[in-house]
Amino acid sequence: MRGLDTLVRMHIPDAWRHAAPVLAVGVLLLAVSCFGVIRSRRFLAGAERATGRIVAVETSRQGAPGSTVKYRVCRPVVVFTTIEGVTVRATAVTGSTIRPVTGTAVDVLYDPSHPNQGARIDTTRGRGTAALGLLGVAGAVLILVGLRLALLR
Repeated sequence: MRGLDTLVRMHIPDAWRHAAPVLAVGVLLLAVSCFGVIRSRRFLAGAERATGRIVAVETSRQGAPGSTVKYRVCRPVVVFTTIEGVTVRATAVTGSTIRPVTGTAVDVLYDPSHPNQGARIDTTRGRGTAALGLLGVAGAVLILVGLRLALLR
């Protein structure tokens, strides 16, 4: 193991060793963002749209594992009618810290083969595209910071 450490020190300049963790996190965030965008696009390509109504709100407390800091996440429960005429009750995939108003009419996107699973409210937040975009931007910024660390040392 000692020989490997010596080999790494000989062949990897200090600047790159310091930049590597930043670059790795940036690449990981960018990859997760791209994967999420691909999954979202696949869903949207086959999704049907219906008008639904928020009939309830599921509230849970979430936070990092082991953390005492918890925040409230509210996910709307919607009722809508599919294009086949079937009435469905589904809990939205995404939630928010802002409690939605019960009785509000919303556009719902759903998978026609599984309408009661994976329903999404048709908003930027509901589609998850805003979060994926921010994740991608954060990854790109970290990659640029890592490259700057490596090249300017």
